[in-house]
Amino acid sequence: YCARVPGNLEKHWLETFFVIPTSHPSGTVWNYDTSATYVLGVITERIVGKPFMEFLGERVLSKIGCDSRDHCLTTPDGYSWNGSAVMCTTLDLARFARFIMDAGCVDGEQLIPRDFMEKAVSRLADNNENGFRNPENGHGYGYQIWQAPQGGFAFVGMGDQLTIMLPEKDLIFVCTADN
Repeated sequence: YCARVPGNLEKHWLETFFVIPTSHPSGTVWNYDTSATYVLGVITERIVGKPFMEFLGERVLSKIGCDSRDHCLTTPDGYSWNGSAVMCTTLDLARFARFIMDAGCVDGEQLIPRDFMEKAVSRLADNNENGFRNPENGHGYGYQIWQAPQGGFAFVGMGDQLTIMLPEKDLIFVCTADN
């Protein structure tokens, strides 16, 4: 992320989103952009007044049994590096995947509206710009969630972190790695 940022902006990640030119006009080419995820997280933190993992922990993670030590690294700006640096156990990632597969419901309580969750895992953006489909790309993209083969969806993270959810088979696959 910072490698392409001019020296005086290296410590100001938020600002880079607004001043670094894009490679294509907006809306013409789909390209995953961690900086957009980062800005979404900054907006969330400013609105709720706390780090996003603390907010998510209170609203969701504690209710699905996740470890209270799950956290997110911070950037030089002081905000959560939510697009690439969430630290949690493999088991907690599987718990979160189950929560997503259950459309935001846990123990009969709908924590996130079902219609939002259905949109989140749907194909809202076409990311198949070159006609090549592989396990990570080309099947579509929802709200921060990748589409996967066989009607599934996935979290694809930095360092080859991968979680694949196949609801029709009631299957969750989690791989924590560091390439």
